[in-house]
Amino acid sequence: MCGRGSCRRRMTVTTLILIALGLLGFVALAVWAWPAIKEGSREGLAEARANIAAERAAAAAAAEATLAPFRADLAALPEDVRFGILLGAPLREMLMHGPITPLDWAEPGQPGDDPFWLETFALPEDRHEEARKALERDWGITDATTLRERAAWLLTEGHREEIARVVSLATDLAGLPEDERRRRLDSVGKELREAVGAALEVRARAPRAKTGHGPQAPSRRDRAEAAGDAFDICRATMLAANGLALGLLERDAATELLQACREGALKRFFGWEEYGDALVMGAEVWVGLAGLRFAGMQRGWWRKVVDWLLADPRSPWTRVPWPAEPRDAA
Repeated sequence: MCGRGSCRRRMTVTTLILIALGLLGFVALAVWAWPAIKEGSREGLAEARANIAAERAAAAAAAEATLAPFRADLAALPEDVRFGILLGAPLREMLMHGPITPLDWAEPGQPGDDPFWLETFALPEDRHEEARKALERDWGITDATTLRERAAWLLTEGHREEIARVVSLATDLAGLPEDERRRRLDSVGKELREAVGAALEVRARAPRAKTGHGPQAPSRRDRAEAAGDAFDICRATMLAANGLALGLLERDAATELLQACREGALKRFFGWEEYGDALVMGAEVWVGLAGLRFAGMQRGWWRKVVDWLLADPRSPWTRVPWPAEPRDAA
């Protein structure tokens, strides 16, 4: 017989030996089985990747099949009409993605929103209701008559005078010491202060992207006037394109409006870069003047979108040159 302490020690040693033997057996089994486990994992991963690739390819093919008739319609558009549609590309981008997830376009061959929608009359089916509500809510447009009236107003009057006054004031203030500039801004109303602040921010941001499209001649129009002109042209273009997409306009009427937008743009601007710069200034000033509820969310959005349109290979602005036609020397 053994003492109580001695027996406990023997039992502990035996237990440890059994545990060690169990661990060695487990390790041996794992070493033996590892090649099969590894090969099975590889096959499983390969199968999962293949399934994902097949699903993506099927989604891309389905999306392309949906776009096929619209692409055919785009291919048949005259170049001047296509150019007119592209003047409103930033607002089509806003309708597609909004200021929260801008430029969420799919890479070539991948499922998702195709940048094709920036250069066509058509709208994706799931954007129709939103576009219709925006026309009625923001413009009071419910039929062809009200749409033509609003578009005509934009092309002849719009907000260009209000925007020009703000841009001119911002230009004057930009040369003042910071303390004096703040003092003068504090003396005006909130909305005007927001608008002037937006104009000053646009002036201070990094230089625009370069694309090499269109002649690099300097603008012969006052920058303040150009800002309002670009913003009004962009919005009139949007009304024409969306009006046709939603069935509010016949194609001939929409084409006529786009031709007017095109003529206005060619009289005032020398290329996509100049138009884009003026549009950023005009749009962000208007956001301040309008006192929009989510104005802060749009601050900088226009610059980001225009820079993408000027530089990204997926953008139609990088593929469709600015027409080389005589321009207004005024």
